[in-house]
Amino acid sequence: MLRWVSASVLAGLLTAAAVLLVTSDFPQAGRVVWRPDYGHGIRTGDVLVLCGWAVGVGATLALLLGRRPARPPAGAAGTSDQDRDHHGRVPAVAD
Repeated sequence: MLRWVSASVLAGLLTAAAVLLVTSDFPQAGRVVWRPDYGHGIRTGDVLVLCGWAVGVGATLALLLGRRPARPPAGAAGTSDQDRDHHGRVPAVAD
């Protein structure tokens, strides 16, 4: 559940930042690439922002939907309660 909430918050923040950057009007944003209407247009800087948004949301989905490492079966070496220290961690084995 925490992974879904975290991913949703991250995707929302990425989307809000992208919308703010794309809707702003800066002359330094580059030349107009596509003008759907007079007074509106997509600039080269907007394309960069949209590509960054797509990469960020894609990475968020990859982390969210990716496989987690399998847990060792109960009773496997180093996983019993007797093998753990007082913090619940398995101590490192010296070679």
